[in-house]
Amino acid sequence: MPTTNLPSELFKLAVVRAPRRPVVSEENARRITYDLTSTLYGDLVTDRGGADPRVDMVATATAYASASSDLIADVDALKVLFPGFDRVDDYMRTVMRNAVKADLKNLVESADVLGMTAATYVGDAGYSALKSRLWDNVFVRTVLGDQAALRTEEVRTLRLLNLIEKIASNDPLLNTGPGIWSAYMATVVLPGDVFPMPDVPLPTEPQTQPAGPDPVPAWSVELEELKAAYAEVRSAYDEQVFLYRNERYPKRKETDPDDSLQPNVLKHDPLVLSEDVVIGLKPETKDRLEQMGIKPDFVYMPYIHERFGSEIRRLGRLIHANRDRQMVVQTGGTLVQLGNECVQLAQEGPCQPFPFDQWPGGAGHVRPIGIADLKVVRTQLYKYELGEVAHVENILQGEKRTRTFRDLRRQESTLDQEQETTRENEQETQTTERFEVQQEASNIIQQDQSNQAGVTVSGGYGPVHGSAYYDTASSTSQAEASSNATKYAKEVMERALQRVVERTRTRRTVTTIIESEDTTEHGVDNTTTGTGGTDHVVGVYRWLDKLYYNKVVNYGRRMMFEFVVPEPAAFHLFAKLAKPMSNEVMEMPPPFTIRSFEEISMDEYDSYAVQYGATNVKPPPQAMVSVQAAVGYEPTGASYEEWKTWTTQVTVPTGYVAISAKATILMSEGSGQYVTFSVGSSETVTRYESEVLDVTAVALLSGEVPIVMRCRNNHVALGVQVFCKPSAEAIQQWQIDTYAALRTAYDQRVSEYNRWLNQQTISQQITGSNPGANRDTERTELKKHCISFITGQRYESFDALRNNVAPFGYPEFSFDEATKEGKYIQFFEQGFEWEQMTYLFYPYYWARKKEWVNILHRNENDPLFAKFLQAGAARVLVPVRPGYEKAILHYLNTGGEIWNGDDVPTPDDPMYVSIIDEIMEADGNFQGGTVEGEPWLSKVPTSLVYLTHNGTPNDLPDFSGDLPL
Repeated sequence: MPTTNLPSELFKLAVVRAPRRPVVSEENARRITYDLTSTLYGDLVTDRGGADPRVDMVATATAYASASSDLIADVDALKVLFPGFDRVDDYMRTVMRNAVKADLKNLVESADVLGMTAATYVGDAGYSALKSRLWDNVFVRTVLGDQAALRTEEVRTLRLLNLIEKIASNDPLLNTGPGIWSAYMATVVLPGDVFPMPDVPLPTEPQTQPAGPDPVPAWSVELEELKAAYAEVRSAYDEQVFLYRNERYPKRKETDPDDSLQPNVLKHDPLVLSEDVVIGLKPETKDRLEQMGIKPDFVYMPYIHERFGSEIRRLGRLIHANRDRQMVVQTGGTLVQLGNECVQLAQEGPCQPFPFDQWPGGAGHVRPIGIADLKVVRTQLYKYELGEVAHVENILQGEKRTRTFRDLRRQESTLDQEQETTRENEQETQTTERFEVQQEASNIIQQDQSNQAGVTVSGGYGPVHGSAYYDTASSTSQAEASSNATKYAKEVMERALQRVVERTRTRRTVTTIIESEDTTEHGVDNTTTGTGGTDHVVGVYRWLDKLYYNKVVNYGRRMMFEFVVPEPAAFHLFAKLAKPMSNEVMEMPPPFTIRSFEEISMDEYDSYAVQYGATNVKPPPQAMVSVQAAVGYEPTGASYEEWKTWTTQVTVPTGYVAISAKATILMSEGSGQYVTFSVGSSETVTRYESEVLDVTAVALLSGEVPIVMRCRNNHVALGVQVFCKPSAEAIQQWQIDTYAALRTAYDQRVSEYNRWLNQQTISQQITGSNPGANRDTERTELKKHCISFITGQRYESFDALRNNVAPFGYPEFSFDEATKEGKYIQFFEQGFEWEQMTYLFYPYYWARKKEWVNILHRNENDPLFAKFLQAGAARVLVPVRPGYEKAILHYLNTGGEIWNGDDVPTPDDPMYVSIIDEIMEADGNFQGGTVEGEPWLSKVPTSLVYLTHNGTPNDLPDFSGDLPL
């Protein structure tokens, strides 16, 4: 009867291995090597070994292209040199592997092509020179990287010459159609002592922004120097004030007032440091004063307070404003703590063209990892066979037995609203699940891969496995990969079968708990009234087992690239911090480091205000204030008083104390004229002429300070200015108030931060993150980094779009740049099977060490996305799309030339040539796949039973005859 036992796909896997090294006979058949000599070739060899090989090689090729008469200028000129070759090429592309040697020979030797025998053509004296000329033109076009269409035809012509040479030598390779096709598709290998071209230098290593040294350390040093100088000047001034308080004016001599003129006890302004004090300052302090434009002979303390105080506060604000800030960013469902890694991006005006290359040149220094074989484990039913005894039914002669079967229904509900329903039908006609092994094999693979920190299962290829060595061709790589693949397939099958066995056994021992009202009766009648009754009846029920026939089938090969990307989530987190939404980022409050209010100084308080965001901090008391009073007498008419007395008082501002006074006396001259006065509790001072004098022996008074004057003069005026400084109590109270304001502002920031943190946590619990969107983010970031590895560029050149274009200010793109960039983009988007990319995340300790703590605190509801955020590196495997292998290798070996032709010359690199040979060998040979390794059988127990009896024929399905082992 016709069979319906068709094979089914059990699961897929991809095995990455080194390319297989071809045997010598295959190598000669599949490769066309350069075996001639020429002047151009010798010059290129010399240039390749020079100090600047790429520049020298380009110069040599340019000279040849501009001056040599052997240059083939275009395709038409090539066809003139090799007439009729396009007819041979058309024939081969039409018949492909069905080519016939006789037909090919007749075509080649026809009048439209060679017009002579192949042997005569090859043996002609000018053949070698013509062939050498063709090779030289291939060299020139490869070095210059121009005229891709012409270079394609030149390489194709070299392959046709190779085919003609084999016809001339009657090569046995041409006896079969596939042999002719392999000779026609042979790889043109460029000489290894010239190619590949030297690497194009990669862009300079990225520099951390902002460029230049961090200014904070320099500001900190300058701040400490300022504070030290200011402290020394203040200390010297306080000591001078203390000394001057002991300077007193002598008593007035009543016996001879005219001869006892009293000089001013101070030689200078008491608010100015004396020259002796300035000389005693440290050299660093005097240098600082000079840098600030303060002359040593006039160190005026009110100006010192103002100048030093403002400068210290300015530096403090700068330091705290530029300190390392810790930002917390919500990215998806995780909260990430970042340091001062992110520089806020500047707002740009109209887009300016990129000042360098219009589109990237050069290529990255990467190599393919090897070949990946797409292997599929296929299975089909081999046969059913009887297993162990399941049940023995004994019916004695004359016995009648009736059995009732009931339908069981059982339902369980859990609090998390998950519902599971198990239904068992026990009936005489039993069934088994067709795809139980396939389902369990899929579950096994998914469980294995779930233990990996990454996506290691490709949608098209299944799990991707690799061998130990990739970067060299190996004669045993294919056999080892096949063996490993078969071993892995068998292991998965065994584990899947074990699960099926366990599940089947469980089903056999289920006990009916709930009975339904539906019943089925089954009876056996071995009485004389029935159909039997002549003998005892013994019914043996045996379990049925299924045997499956399994095999590993190779369905094709892919060239694979491997990349290790450092910290793959870095830019994703940077973008979140650089341009976050207002509800996605919050600055973590810095620790409150002020242990006591006594640590707050009048010079640095506002830097603390900046650090903790306090806005209601009051400024400190001024370092010095003054209050004054004045009186004057002028006689009117005939009135005249010999003695005049004046008493008043000045009010010292709250929180200040008087420290000194300055008196200004104006009086008329004359014998016996004088003025006596006192300030506060200071001793009286008597003067006999107009002058300005200082009074330093003033008690540290607050509140009302009395001023008393008595004079003997008709014309007199007295002005007194009392200087005050903040009291110790006032400064302490200001420190306490400032500390309270700073603490309140800090507590408020902490409260706002905690509230935001709780909101983000609740939002994360409610909304979570979309795993599909997370996979897209992972793949996009990894793909971006892989393209950077391949191309050796960081996307700086892609600026075809212009902003703010006249006359309407709309964004518009440059047609020329868009065309160039489009070809570049298309090549890399289509040249790789990005949708089949697999990746694995490596732990945090491969990242920057200073970021370890931050990385470990990144969390996410999606476990795989959490691994992405915490990854110190990521390993990525990407297959090249079929048909792009030669173009990708050509791009890497020519320093970035994108090949748009068909035939690509290949450098004489053993690994590259092995890859091309193996890909070409596989091309077109895998429509039905190739079986690898030995098939094997696997037994699957079922829940079916089979009634056996003496004489009962075994009519179970058996396909073993069609499936040889």
